[in-house]
Amino acid sequence: MLDLPEYANLPKLAIAPDHIVFNQGELATVDLNSEQTHYLKRVLRLNTGNRLVVMDGCGHWWLGILATEDIWQIQLLSEININHELPVQVNLIVSLPKNGFEDIIRSATELGVYRLIPIISSRTVLKPSEQKWQRWQKIAQEASEQSERQVIPEVLLPQSYSDFFDNSSQIVDFTNSAKFMAVTRMDAQPLPNLLAKVTHDQSIYLATGPEGGWTSEEINRAIALNFQPISLGKRILRAVTAPLAGLSIIASHLES
Repeated sequence: MLDLPEYANLPKLAIAPDHIVFNQGELATVDLNSEQTHYLKRVLRLNTGNRLVVMDGCGHWWLGILATEDIWQIQLLSEININHELPVQVNLIVSLPKNGFEDIIRSATELGVYRLIPIISSRTVLKPSEQKWQRWQKIAQEASEQSERQVIPEVLLPQSYSDFFDNSSQIVDFTNSAKFMAVTRMDAQPLPNLLAKVTHDQSIYLATGPEGGWTSEEINRAIALNFQPISLGKRILRAVTAPLAGLSIIASHLES
């Protein structure tokens, strides 16, 4: 029987990298803000001397211990050498559904997505506020803690289809990438067939549409940027199902 890793049952805390103070010749410490202090003390009910895992969201984990309560710092004891990330960056371009985008963020984070790009297309109904975007970032952080990710996915600000595809080079790096657009009711190859041609030095972009699907103009515009139309199966998937089905296929292929 295999023993669980030392960190398996410890609480997880995501922090910003600039909260870590590296002192020469001494243990590094993490300065906690009031929200983090409340979470550790009131929600998790941790006390001085309790251990936890600290994540910087950029690929690093540390084993830490709570210092004195009047200071509320975390001392970092040692770095944890693990890798739960997909071997390539998988970016999800999602035409915002009317409901359920928060569930997409949670599940996509669990499936290993690197970046979520919410798009307002011709048939998008939802017009999110700045407060919504801030909440989305928080959901990605919490889902990363729960699913033991090393990287917290980036959720970009929502933008119109035209703004993204007209200025994509200023927003993302399509260099050496495989780009797919999920479509329905048209002749398109199954996603697994095309993934077989993707090399591990490429990033992946998957675009999924809103309720009612992409318009023909939107599909043609994406094709002009070398997106390949793909099928996620013979059935018509809901706007909240399609991105997760696509990510599941990609993650299964990359980790097989």
